[in-house]
Amino acid sequence: MVLSSPGEIVKKFFQSLPLRRVEHPGPCVEQALHTVPSRCITVHERLQRGYTILEAFSALLKKYDVDGAVARMQGGDLYPASYVLPALSTDPNYAVYYSQTHKAHRPLALTQGAVTIGLRDQQTWLHCHARWTDEHGMLQCGHLLPEQTCLANDIEVELTLLLDATFEVCADEHTHFSLFKPRPNLSESRSCDSFNSVNGFLVRIGPNVDFGQALLEACDRHEINAALVQGGVGSVVGAVFDDGRVVEPFVTELMVRSGHVDCLKRQVTLDISLIDYTGAVTEGRLALGQNPILVTCELVLIPVCTI
Repeated sequence: MVLSSPGEIVKKFFQSLPLRRVEHPGPCVEQALHTVPSRCITVHERLQRGYTILEAFSALLKKYDVDGAVARMQGGDLYPASYVLPALSTDPNYAVYYSQTHKAHRPLALTQGAVTIGLRDQQTWLHCHARWTDEHGMLQCGHLLPEQTCLANDIEVELTLLLDATFEVCADEHTHFSLFKPRPNLSESRSCDSFNSVNGFLVRIGPNVDFGQALLEACDRHEINAALVQGGVGSVVGAVFDDGRVVEPFVTELMVRSGHVDCLKRQVTLDISLIDYTGAVTEGRLALGQNPILVTCELVLIPVCTI
């Protein structure tokens, strides 16, 4: 007889339960999974110190003449820096909310950040969830405020440029928040070395849909056998990890550290960093089929060859 590990027992228990969900105050009038195709080019750049992260990313998008991108930042210090955390809502107009603004008293030692860059009122805007260590060496996560957070030194960034589409901040009737949603470019397509581009697609996932299953559906929709996740900023209703760990507090924010979708094997790998409303940070690989989106998640999928 083969005995199940404690982690496997917990996973099987949660698999037997209905998918967790949060009831938002507005009507659900949009599709839960929204995808838009675009040629994409991934480049490696540096964000220049002395600028806010909004100014630094705006300069890069202007350099490449695009309206949108997703990115992963790596290393470096942020100061001054401001951020918010997920929080319970005291306002009936919102099912969940975010904390008051926290201001760092010392530089934040950034380890990694996931970023979505697009348009708000036709100006560059971005959504950034990041992980860093504080002055005590403790791991922290949060939503960085892009116009109030500065680069204390140059920061390496992997930037996936979107040539034919972008993310645009739109009012969302369901959640009552203003959220990034994908849309095709209204202007002519950029050339921007399109010879080196790949055909990817922008993804936005709405509430109460499982994160991993939505990515499988997105790949099926575009007849993609396998894809890499680029960017990845969002939230889930608590969390269940593939090793059986469970995050019970239901209000969270996350960043995808790395991700891969294999439609042939029906497998999704999502390695994430997550902070919940109690301030606890949890990291690991999400279990497939057990992690519904809380408010939103946006990312880009880049097809890859399989052997």
